[in-house]
Amino acid sequence: MLDMEFYERILGIASPWHITKTKQYINQQRVDIWIAQREKGSWFKQPLIPKTSGSEEVWQHLGLGRFRTYIHAAIGENRIPDAAYPWMGQKGMPFTHALTKRVLEMLGERMSYSVVCSLLNVDLQDVWRLKHSLDIGTPRADAPVAGLQVTKGSDISAKPSAEPSTDIPPAEDPIWHKVISNETEVDIRQLGLKLLISRVRNQYINADSDELRTLRKSELRKYFIRHERSLQHELRQILPL
Repeated sequence: MLDMEFYERILGIASPWHITKTKQYINQQRVDIWIAQREKGSWFKQPLIPKTSGSEEVWQHLGLGRFRTYIHAAIGENRIPDAAYPWMGQKGMPFTHALTKRVLEMLGERMSYSVVCSLLNVDLQDVWRLKHSLDIGTPRADAPVAGLQVTKGSDISAKPSAEPSTDIPPAEDPIWHKVISNETEVDIRQLGLKLLISRVRNQYINADSDELRTLRKSELRKYFIRHERSLQHELRQILPL
């Protein structure tokens, strides 16, 4: 019981959610935590009756010291707000919202995949699966790991090259939201850009997390950087805004 109260406090778990079980694997340096909602009508100090609302999902969470932490919880048909429960994750994704945010922040700072995995104590396979799922806009548990070949002793950094000097606004600039959501109309002459924006717009509108929307804006910005010379007509409409 003390373990459950301890973990509830450090994880920020509050009613109606409660920890129903914990299990520590000392040799594996791993902690598994099961979380469920209390059934209506359960009295204080009575045994917790888990409220099952769907199939169980398992996500890796931010580590507790050197121990990896895994959260077990059931998600029903009603989607749970993204930022409401940092210790929870999306269906089919390997990490909780909190750990997903940390991974993407570190990748955004141009850290190599191997460094991210080492610092956060996560598997390279899971980081690639996360990135691939976000790139295609359809998170799935069985998403293929494109281009990943792991050999013993290899260092798969996939570290992006340094970004060239550019006047193109950063991904955080509101202009990218306006362009993608069509709040700002841009006369587009290049066919490739038309096709990209059509795809990105659909994924952006249907995205159910800030991580997905950020990746879509970043993808569009990178396209402008790569094709800056041939997109002067479009850029002249964006840069002054």
